[in-house]
Amino acid sequence: MARELPANEAPLTIKTSWDTLVAEAGCMICFDPGKEMREDLYDYDHWPVRRDHFRDLYSPWDEPDLCPTPARQHLIDLGCSPHYNRGGVWARILSEDTWVESDESTEPVRIPAGARLCIASRGSAWGAPYSMAEE
Repeated sequence: MARELPANEAPLTIKTSWDTLVAEAGCMICFDPGKEMREDLYDYDHWPVRRDHFRDLYSPWDEPDLCPTPARQHLIDLGCSPHYNRGGVWARILSEDTWVESDESTEPVRIPAGARLCIASRGSAWGAPYSMAEE
């Protein structure tokens, strides 16, 4: 699920367990609906993706058989659209803390052991890594 960050919400500060990211207007914000509906939009796990990376990596869900869960429907009602990742991603679970420099961070950040380090094969092929929690 994703939506473009509107100017009236920018800049948006997003805190993860290992970094603080700042998304500017026009950046795409991706949301994980999880299993439970949350009260507000930003109560869902979310992360920024540069617009050019998003365009290269994701496509809108255009199949007519979409049957959204209550959480997905809630995100749709809040202005998000369903997308799917159409590009491959290399990933590994880190065995030790690792410093990573990404396009979404202003300086290198320490990604903790146990997190997944992912690098997309399309769009961010110049090596913009990102991380995902185990959930």
